[in-house]
Amino acid sequence: MKTLSFKNFKVARQSRLFFDLDTEQDRVSFEPGLHLLLAPNGLGKSTFLQACSGLLADTQGDLFFDGRTVTPASSVFYLSEYLTLPKFITGEEWASSYGEADLKWVNELRLNDVWKKYLGRMSQGERRKIMWLSAHFSKKSILFLDEPLDGLDLRAIDAARGLINAWKAEGRVVLLVAHQTGEIADLATQAWVIENQKWADWSSIFKTPFSGESASEVRTKLLGHYR
Repeated sequence: MKTLSFKNFKVARQSRLFFDLDTEQDRVSFEPGLHLLLAPNGLGKSTFLQACSGLLADTQGDLFFDGRTVTPASSVFYLSEYLTLPKFITGEEWASSYGEADLKWVNELRLNDVWKKYLGRMSQGERRKIMWLSAHFSKKSILFLDEPLDGLDLRAIDAARGLINAWKAEGRVVLLVAHQTGEIADLATQAWVIENQKWADWSSIFKTPFSGESASEVRTKLLGHYR
């Protein structure tokens, strides 16, 4: 099974150590499927995704996928609420630059009417949908999604759930950071929380498997753990 793993992987920012991971020692690895990364603000969830995407300089160690060193440019797609898209490129041009367009999902996300519109003239939700399409078209094995549901309406979230299921069926590894987990928690393969500058799987912290807990259950357990 193709797995994302770590070797002496250290993530720091402004001299602050956020993570120190080693799959062999810590038993932290991500198999194909949807993995929720859950923790309060300020503990480094976004920093972790950015480091794994090759966007931070102050990172040491290696990532491996299927036993091979990860090259972010070729293997990783990073989607974040903080990314700014160019204004004078159409949605079609931007998403199709990542790979062959799949018009089924253009329709599922209800982008037909704005597909050829400049990104600068789209709403926040429409631009977020374009990012989801770009991730899908890229065919990359590893997807890092940082608050990808922000700005999506109910129909778009339903389409995003469909994309997640498609990615799971394709054997992609999806790491997703979201504070509002209720819309996608039931799709998760595993959930992880931050413990002593490492990721710990849900079952090791709460002594029960993560199996589609409701948003209120997730919130209650996390609040109790981080008090």
